[in-house]
This record gives sequence, C-alpha cells and structure tokens, in this order.
Amino acid sequence: MIKLKTYPQHSDRFSVSYGAVGSVLKVTVDGITDEFDFAGIVDGVVSDFASDALPVMPLVTAKATEGTVLVTAVEFIPGRPVRGTEESKEGYQARLDSWIASQQVKEVTL
Repeated sequence: MIKLKTYPQHSDRFSVSYGAVGSVLKVTVDGITDEFDFAGIVDGVVSDFASDALPVMPLVTAKATEGTVLVTAVEFIPGRPVRGTEESKEGYQARLDSWIASQQVKEVTL
C-alpha cells in the first residue's frame, strides 16, 4: 500500500498529479509521467529519486514500514487568486476558499 503525504509549494510553472497501481507510484508533472516501483523497498528510507523524464522531481522521501510505503512529496499550487473585474464577490470567494484549502498538508492512500 502507498500513502502519499504532500506539502504545498508555490509554483506558477509546474503542475503535478499522483496515482498508483499496486506498488508503483505514477507521477505526472506538466503532462509528463514517470513511474516509481516501491516493491523492492524493505523497512527504511529512500531519498535519492531521479527521473530522466520529469522536468522537476517532486518526490522527497519514501519510508517503508510493515508493508506500507509513506511517500512525502511536493504539491505545486498556484499563487493567490486575484479577483477579476467582472467576477462576482461570491465567485471570487469560492476560488479564494479553494486556494486557502490547497495550502494544507494532505495525506491520502493511493
């Protein structure tokens, strides 16, 4: 099982998404995908990730304990939204609330 813990980092340049099939974590940065297979990890920590495909490496660490791999990674988020001249106050507030929520550390099971 893979658990993913993401920490927000401001970036107007990159976007990232994560998915998993079994022990393989799929990382997509700006539409380019690479896969990281954690099947061979025994109890311990890995932090030397490399990818020839991804423009930037969002993975920080992977810690294996008792059959679970906890991956720590970056979640790229855009800058604070600016209210458009024709945008309603409610519409802007909804976008702002969503952006504020994106500032939180998240942990999910993939």
